[in-house]
Amino acid sequence: MTCSLSNYPCYFSERANALLYFLLRTLSLGYDMMTNTLDAEPASGGLTCWLLDTRSLWPGVKITDSASAREALSLISQEERELITRKYHIADARMSLGSALLKRLFVHKTLGIPWKDIQFGRKRDPKHGKPVALLALPQHGPAPLEFNISHQAGLVALVGCKTDELDAEVGVDIVCVNERNDYRVVDEEGFDGWVDIYSDIFSPEETFDLKYNADSFPLLDGTMITQDMLGRHDRCCRRNQHLTITLPNGEKREVDSDLLIDAKLRRFYTFWCYKEAYIKLDGEALLAQWIPSLEFKHVHAPRPGTPARCSTHGSWGERISDAEVWFSMKEDGKGPAGVQGMTKGDSRKLDDTRVEIQAFEEDFMIGVAARERKDIVVQGHKSKLPDVLTSFKGLHLEEDVMGVARDAASGSFISTMSPTSLNYPLLAIPAYHFLSLIPHAYAGILLGSHGYKVNNANPKASLSPANVKGKVPDEVFQKYQRAESAHANSLEQMPLFATAILASIIAERTTAKGIRMGNATGLMTFVSAWFAVRSLYVVSYVQIADRPKSFIRSGLWATGTALAFYQFYKAAALLG
Repeated sequence: MTCSLSNYPCYFSERANALLYFLLRTLSLGYDMMTNTLDAEPASGGLTCWLLDTRSLWPGVKITDSASAREALSLISQEERELITRKYHIADARMSLGSALLKRLFVHKTLGIPWKDIQFGRKRDPKHGKPVALLALPQHGPAPLEFNISHQAGLVALVGCKTDELDAEVGVDIVCVNERNDYRVVDEEGFDGWVDIYSDIFSPEETFDLKYNADSFPLLDGTMITQDMLGRHDRCCRRNQHLTITLPNGEKREVDSDLLIDAKLRRFYTFWCYKEAYIKLDGEALLAQWIPSLEFKHVHAPRPGTPARCSTHGSWGERISDAEVWFSMKEDGKGPAGVQGMTKGDSRKLDDTRVEIQAFEEDFMIGVAARERKDIVVQGHKSKLPDVLTSFKGLHLEEDVMGVARDAASGSFISTMSPTSLNYPLLAIPAYHFLSLIPHAYAGILLGSHGYKVNNANPKASLSPANVKGKVPDEVFQKYQRAESAHANSLEQMPLFATAILASIIAERTTAKGIRMGNATGLMTFVSAWFAVRSLYVVSYVQIADRPKSFIRSGLWATGTALAFYQFYKAAALLG
């Protein structure tokens, strides 16, 4: 197929339509990905659920080594700064700083209290009581908010509500199954001996349940081993044992008891997560003497999500919400709220309390406990707890936290021109479109300077080579053709450039590394290099007329294309 500039208008019109559809479709897909994973917060019935991953934030040996961490520290109280900077392990300091920022962000966004005026106290006990936001003088007293924070192994979770819209008590806890060296004690004492260490936390019924019951677990080939298949092997509490299991089809399988112990450990941490979330809901914490009397029944560990890999965020796993909360009164009057009227020996299911747990990545589980205190009518509808208690929204430190904190701390409500709020790489797409028009405009000016008049009533036909040839000097005609060719090539490169930018933005907004680093694909560097190379390409195309030097232009074209392909590679590496 031969192609000349004489058929370019029709040819480009078809290409333009295809390009427009492609770009709109790509942008739509990218938007869906970003909103589904980051920006969209499911209808949560007035319950806020936030998750901040601090594992790769604020690099250094000490928290003060990072300039961004020092800025974040300046946005919290002096007392909190001192506590955080005294942390020996930077991982603990990161989580504490993240917690301090999240609770301020929640108060500011929910009540509109100026950042500098936000204060916190504790309910009941001034040292161990549940944290509460305080209203400023002259009102002073607890703000109409309920919230709770938990952090573990780099993750920080916040759950909260505005109590004049949803009057509920909430508690949240994060557990990480493989964070501690539990196997050492299990190997020495057995799993049953390890569970006995926590006899002051769990009731005798829970202790027996933990030791001798297990959830189904998969073998390496995907075969699920159920409680029924285990039979009396559910009493196994030692690792490195060979268990003979009979499958439903009669097949005998040798199973390593390590898999059974792992399943029991995961279930143990599910119990622990539920119990911690409830204790934090009630607010008594270490002062609660009734913890062993609080029992959870029908407990199953949620199936894990996928682990975080080198370039991607791990995924959410199973969500479970059918566990029951029970309380057995051991001493008259000693128990959490909601057990009034019970006497010693009574056992009651706490129907006013719901618990829910969801797995995150391979090792994390996040549990939420919630208890409504009274009915509230909001806009004609009775307020109630949402169907889902664990609709967590992942927060981006810079965009969702620090950007708001800076504006709030400075008293500024105008942030639209902030470098952190404008997406400059996305604006590079229309900027490149204008760049591609420059050689076309140059061609028209060049012809006009040599006496050729363009008929604006039909500019495409007027500027076609067939109409121009012979009406200007040949040297001018050749340069005009090269300028139009540079214009056409620039437009042809638009899909490559635009999709490279969109792919990079999607990768940076939907992956753990991208979210934490902000510029993980080096997008701004790519945009700058692309504009430099393409500008040189256009100039060389228009000015170079002899064949040997024209290879400079070809080299520049190849360089620009390689830059785009490399950008795709970096985006693909992030997306995994």
